[in-house]
Amino acid sequence: MAILLLVSAILRIGIALEGGQLFWPDENRFTESKDAAGDIKDRRFDAATKALFSHSDHVLFKVIGVVPALCMMMGLGAPAWLPSVFFGLFSVGSIYMIWRISLRVSGDPEEAFLSATVAASFSCLFYFTRHYFPYDVSLCFALLGLYAGLGAKKGFLAGIWCSLAFLTYNGYWSLCAVILGVATLYHTESFAASVRRAAYALLGLAIPILVIAGFERAAGTNYFKDVIQFSGTITMGDYHEGWKFIARYLWQSEKGIEPIVALLFALALVLGFSRRRRHLLWWVASCAVLYLGLSWMCAGLQKFVLYGRVARSVVPFFALAAGGSLAAIGQASRAGRFAQVGLVALIVLLAGVNFTPILSQQFPDEFRLAAQRAAERLPLEERVGARILNAFQYPWSEAFHYQAIFAPVPDRYRTILKARHPLEYRPFQYEGYSPDQRDLFDANDITMRLIVLEGPGATLSVPPDPSMEGYLGALRIEATLPPKEFGLGEPLVTTGKTGHGDFFYVLCTPSAGTIRLGVDHWGYGGTVTKPIAVDYGKPHRFEVSMGSLLPPKDSALYTRRPELAAYLHRMVVSLDGRVVMDEEATFNPSLASDVNVGSNFLWGSTVRPNFTGTILRVESINPAGIR
Repeated sequence: MAILLLVSAILRIGIALEGGQLFWPDENRFTESKDAAGDIKDRRFDAATKALFSHSDHVLFKVIGVVPALCMMMGLGAPAWLPSVFFGLFSVGSIYMIWRISLRVSGDPEEAFLSATVAASFSCLFYFTRHYFPYDVSLCFALLGLYAGLGAKKGFLAGIWCSLAFLTYNGYWSLCAVILGVATLYHTESFAASVRRAAYALLGLAIPILVIAGFERAAGTNYFKDVIQFSGTITMGDYHEGWKFIARYLWQSEKGIEPIVALLFALALVLGFSRRRRHLLWWVASCAVLYLGLSWMCAGLQKFVLYGRVARSVVPFFALAAGGSLAAIGQASRAGRFAQVGLVALIVLLAGVNFTPILSQQFPDEFRLAAQRAAERLPLEERVGARILNAFQYPWSEAFHYQAIFAPVPDRYRTILKARHPLEYRPFQYEGYSPDQRDLFDANDITMRLIVLEGPGATLSVPPDPSMEGYLGALRIEATLPPKEFGLGEPLVTTGKTGHGDFFYVLCTPSAGTIRLGVDHWGYGGTVTKPIAVDYGKPHRFEVSMGSLLPPKDSALYTRRPELAAYLHRMVVSLDGRVVMDEEATFNPSLASDVNVGSNFLWGSTVRPNFTGTILRVESINPAGIR
């Protein structure tokens, strides 16, 4: 058992170290934990209370998150993986609790270990552990409640733990309800005793909720009203999929393990009714009530849409039932022992197959950094055609996570680097996507790629002056304008690094037949021209000089060509031969390899990832020639 827990912990630490944090918008709740931790460190306790208790959704997760947030602030640096490891190890705690629960009920160490092994083999208890999510913390608390409820004559502790589980993640309210039902009915000395146990359980359930409600009131929030309002927002997905959702999700997350566990689950039902392992009926009944209850609330009452994170709450009961069946098979006969060993080996083997894509997953943040490094090694004339596809996720935009959006793939390009997008992992598509949207994922390619365009505009048509020390100087770009309006800038030239870059972009309004040209200096702000009337049906010529396109001010170039020094701190732009921008500007430092045409490698929020028009020609020119 110690080896099983150690391997499970190593796997979770491993994927946390690989990155992927903050991929999901819901992970931003940890930001509130960090804000509160900063306030606590500075003794601003009123501000910390407001940061933690101004919203009622999953409120205890934000409180618990203060612990890793404070660790990040107290000399341990700020590694993104630290909170992931903290939250993810609760998943190991859940495996441990399944072992303890099975041992308490069955008294059979073999059955308990097999139940824990089956649980550890489920992918859905693994792949979320690299993210800042409350699901594993809540599940561990709920299982602590089940363990407490099975052992005590009073259900008070079961109520306390289930209350903490609900406060950590509201979506497990149904799991907590089932566990409290088991805690109430498991010891059935008399009807009066069951009523007393239920009363104690409800008292335990109420105390933490009332305490949190008091803190929320101090922060100016009505906890109960806020929770009810939040419950009405779980609507992204498909209500009508409810009866099939959990089975479909578990098939995608567990593949071949699901039918094996389903057969073992059926055997557990037979063993329970045959009185050979009567306790297995508790797991079968709990799983059935939870499965049918969630499906009915979704498809029948249409109160909320099911997500994979909620559907996986049935897994502990599946694992407990499967462990009991495996133990019964092995203890039946010598042939049964061989069958048991074979089934366990097959489950572990299939788990290895299912875990492989999780262990090799790459997320947009990490891919973008790898793509930037690869792009910097490209010859200068090829960097003009470099683009990153499908590896952009903006912190302020949830669109990519909840809608099937696909980047247009050019007709002719050469792939330099590629990796599967996280949303190509099928279980992730069960987090708010409808069946129609999942079909779109199957029909489209969202592989993350660094590509180099081929054809017109893919390379510098005129190379830069050798005296520019590898810098491009000013640029002349001929391009057709994008036919669609997106509300964000279309990148024409970007320079510098993420957090210290500059952007020259065009804002397109095809419906009005106008454009606006803008420049944004990261950390300094920028300017945008007034609308300029243009013809969207023909190409246009942009000429741009930015100080970051020139060598740094200490270069010997300015001794030989002093007239260029005047352009180090100026932004000069012409459109079709007419100067439309000529102003003093502060540019961030930029290496020659940090220049990109038509692509936002820097992940700046002012502009889109890639220019969506067609770049026909790019050449280096003398900055003074623009005027």
